[in-house]
Amino acid sequence: MKPSYLTFFGFLHEPFGADIRIDQILQTPEVLAVSDRLEYTVRLGAIGLVTGDVGSGKSTALRWALSRLHPSEYRPLWITASSDAKSSSLPATANKDPCSSSMKPLF
Repeated sequence: MKPSYLTFFGFLHEPFGADIRIDQILQTPEVLAVSDRLEYTVRLGAIGLVTGDVGSGKSTALRWALSRLHPSEYRPLWITASSDAKSSSLPATANKDPCSSSMKPLF
C-alpha cells in the first residue's frame, strides 16, 4: 500500500528518495551554485565543503554536480564520517593521471 501522500499528490514513486535519477534532479539556482563552486574547486585543486541543514539537498546537489565531471578523469568516493549522533557523507574526487595507474586526490 502506498503512503497517503503519494496517492494524494499522484506520485508514482518516492519523490525525495536517494535513488532519484540524475536527469530527474531539478536544476534550482542552489544546485547550479553548488555545481559552479565544485567546478571552481576542481580547477584550483582545492578542498571544498558543502554545508546545510538536514534535508536541504546537499547530497543531491553534489550528485548532480559530480555527474557533470568526465567519468574517465574523475571518480567520486563517498566517505561517511560520524561522531556521536551526527553522521554525514563527504564526497571526494580523485583525478586519474592518464600516464599513471595511480589516483591523485583533488580535494
